Amino acid sequence: MSFAGVQVYLAGTTDFPARLKGLSTFFEIDDGVAHAVQAFERKGPDFDAALQFELARYYRVDHWIKPAFERLMELPMTGLDMVLMDRLGQAGYFWLIKTKTDIEKHRKQFTFDAPSIQNDPDCQMPAYCGAAWYREWSMKVPKLVHHPEIHISLVKVLKQLGNTEITGLCDACQKRTVTWIWGTGHVTVEQDYIDTAVAALMALQTDEPIRAAMRKEVVRSPTPVSSTTSISHPPSATIS
Repeated sequence: MSFAGVQVYLAGTTDFPARLKGLSTFFEIDDGVAHAVQAFERKGPDFDAALQFELARYYRVDHWIKPAFERLMELPMTGLDMVLMDRLGQAGYFWLIKTKTDIEKHRKQFTFDAPSIQNDPDCQMPAYCGAAWYREWSMKVPKLVHHPEIHISLVKVLKQLGNTEITGLCDACQKRTVTWIWGTGHVTVEQDYIDTAVAALMALQTDEPIRAAMRKEVVRSPTPVSSTTSISHPPSATIS
């Protein structure tokens, strides 16, 4: 079976890229696999995250797992329903819920109290700077982190805090405090949780020994691909 043969067989199907990827993967047609992957990736932000994750698991497109999971992490908890669970599979849904729960707990702990001001040794008004820092953190950071509709990472929050002119806080104390918070590692914990989940999901991807066993089964009892051959349908997808 060649790339051209698969194209002819699938001509006119509404979910051509997904089926092309499936048959090309099954018959190990590299050109067909590459063509299908590129067709989806050209969609950019319009490539649905759930569909990307679903296809990545179904067809073992390993490099789609992380970007798809990271975009799924931006969904609000109210968007995690039974339909999504069915699409992501048990493992995918478990790691999504667990990671979001772990991160939400960390975000609450991190923002509950303002980190201590780290006054610059040359600061002339350390008490004033401390009060200004506490006021800025208490009034703005929790609202940014716990916004009900807009998700913003702790990394972005701290960058924004470092680039904001804060009334009553000298530049030296602000820079020293923000730098100190970076050093604690608290703001990068979110990505650590995501990386742990992605690593677990990658470990579940079908490995080469299993694929080799599948190929042996195909060789043992070959079934010619014809217009009447029944082929299991992959996740539904279309390309405009």
